[in-house]
Amino acid sequence: MRGAEAETRITADSLAPVYFLYGENAWARNLALTRLKQVCVPDEWKSVDSAMIWADETPEGEAVMTASTAPFGGLRRLTVVRRVEVYRGEGRGRAKKPVRSPLVEYVADPSDSGILVLVSDLWEAKKWEGDALFAAAGKSGCMVECMEPSAQGMEAWIAAEARSSGITMSPAAVGELLDRTGEDTLRLKLELDKLTAYLAGRKAAGVEDVLAVTGDLAPPSVFEFLDVLFVERNAARAFPLLSRLMNEMHPLLLHSHLVGQVRKLIALKDALKKGGPSYGIAKQIRIPVRLVERLGMMVRRTPTAAFARLLESLAWSEGVLKRGGNPRWVMEELVLKCCRPQEAEDFSLREM
Repeated sequence: MRGAEAETRITADSLAPVYFLYGENAWARNLALTRLKQVCVPDEWKSVDSAMIWADETPEGEAVMTASTAPFGGLRRLTVVRRVEVYRGEGRGRAKKPVRSPLVEYVADPSDSGILVLVSDLWEAKKWEGDALFAAAGKSGCMVECMEPSAQGMEAWIAAEARSSGITMSPAAVGELLDRTGEDTLRLKLELDKLTAYLAGRKAAGVEDVLAVTGDLAPPSVFEFLDVLFVERNAARAFPLLSRLMNEMHPLLLHSHLVGQVRKLIALKDALKKGGPSYGIAKQIRIPVRLVERLGMMVRRTPTAAFARLLESLAWSEGVLKRGGNPRWVMEELVLKCCRPQEAEDFSLREM
C-alpha cells in the first residue's frame, strides 16, 4: 500500500494486526498513522487502549509487553512504535538484519486483539532489505510504503494536492512554490494549507498568491542571482540583478543568502564524494533534487581551496558591512570573486 492511499484503504472492517510504515516521505507516514489512529480505537477508549512508544526511550521487551496487553474497554488496543529502526541497530553501528528478537517473534505471531504500528522515521526502504523484522511484518501484516514522488512528478503531486484541498494552481504558481519551498513533501503540504487559508474561498491561485504566503523565504530574484553567481558565474548578468536587489533588501540580508548558499555548495561537494542517491543528498542539504546534478557539476570542478578563500572573503566583507563600509562596493567585489574563473589569478578582498 502507498502512504497516500491510507485514507481510503485503511478501514475499521479490514484492519491487519501489524502495520509497517516506512520510507522517507514524512507527510505520507503521518497521513497513514493519523488514519490508523482514527479507525483502530473509538474516541471514548483512546486514553486507555492506545499507546505511543519511542524506541530510543523504551526497551524492546517493554514495547512487546505493551503490544501484548489486552484492551481495557474497546475491541482492540493500538500500540504505535516510532523510530523502530533503533531496535534493529540504528545508532549502534549496524543493523541486526536476520537476528531474531522479542519484537520479531511478536510480529510473526501477533495478538488477536491488538494493532501494532511500526514506524520507521529515519531508515529508507533500502536499509530494511533482508531485515528479519521487516520480513516478518511483510508476512503477517500490511506494509505501507511512504516514498517521495519522483523529481519529475513533484509538480504533478503539488497540483493534485492543491485540487484535493479545493483549489487550483497555475503551472507558474506550482513551479514558484516548488522553487521556494523545495521537494520536502511535508513542508509543501504545510505551504499548500497556508495557501488555501490565504485564498479565503477563492479557488484559483497564481504566482502572486504563492509569494504572499511564502514571504519569509528569499525573494525570487535572489534565487536567480544565486544561480547566476554560483552556476553560470556570469558577472555581466549578476551586476544588474545585484543593483535591483540592493534597492529591495538590506545588504546584510543579501550577504547572508550568499553565505548560506556557499555553505550548501560545500556540503554538496562533501556529500557527492561520499556518494548516495540524489534524493538523499537533497534532503540532507535541503535543496531541490533537480539542483543536485546542476550544482554538482559546478562544485566538482571547484577546488576546496577556492571555497575556503571565498568563505574568508565573505567573513571579511561581513565585517566591513557591519562597520559601515560602502555596501555596493563590497557586494560588487563579491560578485567578481564568485564569477572569476578558477584558472584566473586569485585575489582577496582583504587586499582591496
